Amino acid sequence: SHHITLRLKRANQNPGVLSVLSVVMRHTSVQVLPSLHEIVEDVLVQSCDEFQASNANGFLRVFLTFLTCLRRWQGEPRVEEACVEPKRSSTLLEQLLEYKNCLETAEQLENNEAVEEEINEDMFKSEQSRIEEELEDEDENQPKKVEPSVKL
Repeated sequence: SHHITLRLKRANQNPGVLSVLSVVMRHTSVQVLPSLHEIVEDVLVQSCDEFQASNANGFLRVFLTFLTCLRRWQGEPRVEEACVEPKRSSTLLEQLLEYKNCLETAEQLENNEAVEEEINEDMFKSEQSRIEEELEDEDENQPKKVEPSVKL
C-alpha cells in the first residue's frame, strides 16, 4: 500500500497505478480494508485536483472497483438486481396513471363535444332566424313588381 500511495501522489506520471489499484482491490479480502480506506481517500483527494482531470476515468474506475468490493464483502445483492423490481412496479404505476389520465381526457373531450354541439345548434338556429328576418325585411321594403302589361 505504501508504494501505491507514493505512486498515487504522481498519478499523472504513473497512470498505470490506478489500474494496478483496481486489480489489487478485486483480489483482496476484507482484512485489507483499512489500507484500502487510506488509498481510496488519497484517490479522492487526487480526483478533486484540477491538474488531475486527465485521470478522471481512472479515478472513477477505482471508486467503482472499491464499491464493488465493499458490496462483495458485505454480501449484499448487486444494485442492478435490486433495482429491477422497483422499475417494474414504477412502470406499472406509470402505466396506471397514464391510463387514468387518458380516461379523464376522454371524458373531458366527450363533455366538450356535447357542449360544442349545443353551442353549434344554438348558433345555427340563431343564424337561421336572422336570415329569415332579413328575407322578410327585404320583401317588405322592396316595392312590388308590377308586370309590364299591367302598367299600360
